[in-house]
Amino acid sequence: KMLDKVNENVNQMLGPDGLYKSGSTIVAVLAYDGQFQWISVGDSRIYLYRQGYANQLNQDHDHLQTQMADVLAGRLTMEEVLRNPDSRKLTSFIGMGQLKYVDGSRNAIALEPGDRLVLMSDGVYNIVNENCLAEVLKNYPDVEQAANVIERIVRDANHPHQDNYTANLILCARCVSWHKWG
Repeated sequence: KMLDKVNENVNQMLGPDGLYKSGSTIVAVLAYDGQFQWISVGDSRIYLYRQGYANQLNQDHDHLQTQMADVLAGRLTMEEVLRNPDSRKLTSFIGMGQLKYVDGSRNAIALEPGDRLVLMSDGVYNIVNENCLAEVLKNYPDVEQAANVIERIVRDANHPHQDNYTANLILCARCVSWHKWG
């Protein structure tokens, strides 16, 4: 309900002429009583770090994902899809009118000791892949230290098209977040 309200408010603010011209992705987590639920729209990601592995919980809402059925059926190659400049364009985002895709957990997921949740924008995961993320979280159990290392990796990459990056690392009730607008 909250997501629908946010989308409705943004759509009203943009007006019919502004739809598809501006927008945002959303990832959100509700943690309570040793468990959590999540929701997402767009291509920001939610990872659960557990037992040394970083696992993406949500799907990216982009053309690449919609074309995966054609890749698996042999109608397109992965190379063709990745060469297409539209493959990373969003298929669902706040500010597009009616949302096409929304991901979320159907049931609460129990948290285990040592679990961490990481919410991040494409400005982070385009630089810090799942293996690198897992390695950082393994080597830096303190979320603040881990956040600093991830930020340093993103900054040191000095990606020429880096516009912004945002991440939230959550361990129980302690959360560290940071963002950089370029």
